[in-house]
Parts: sequence; structure tokens; C-alpha cells
Amino acid sequence: FEGADLRAVKVEGGDWSFSSFRMQEMQGLNLEGVKFVEADLYSANLSGANLRNADFSRSSMAQANLMNADLKGAILEAIGLEHANWKGAKIDVGQAILLAQSFGAKVEG
Repeated sequence: FEGADLRAVKVEGGDWSFSSFRMQEMQGLNLEGVKFVEADLYSANLSGANLRNADFSRSSMAQANLMNADLKGAILEAIGLEHANWKGAKIDVGQAILLAQSFGAKVEG
């Protein structure tokens, strides 16, 4: 998708695994339930996007802008998050625990 203009794309599910979205402007898109397994989302702008129930397993989200994105129910296992912007992002309790553990925290009950 290098050089593609995705700002006006209407997405209804699908499998975008192993695709490159490096530095793409995807803010505000509805990407609910889309599969992004091992996708490259380096520095992608996903601010305000609906990412509910999307699968980001083993994807790179380093330096991605997730500000105010809705990630509830999204699979975030083994993702690269270096320097991503999470300000205002909506996540569920399970995801919060997973993220804390990915940064080395020991979550105790």
C-alpha cells in the first residue's frame, strides 16, 4: 500500500496480513475486525480509528499514532510498540495487563 491514499477507503473486514502500511494516513478509518497479522504499521497514523476486534498479532506498530483509537477486543500479542502514541486510546482490562507485561511489569492480583 506504499504511496496509496487510504483516507477515504471504506473497509468491511478482510485480511491485510503481511502488508506494509508504513507512514500511512489512516486516521478515523473503521478497521473493525480487520486482520493485520505481521503487518508493518511503522509510523502509521491510526488516530481516532475504530480498531475493535482487529488482529495485530506480531505486527510492528513502532512510532504509530494510536491517539483516541478504539482498540477494545483487538489482539495485541507480540506487537512492536516502540515510541507509539497511546494518548486517549481505548483498551480493555486484558489489553492493559498485556501491555504492562510487554514493558516488563509484573502484574499481581
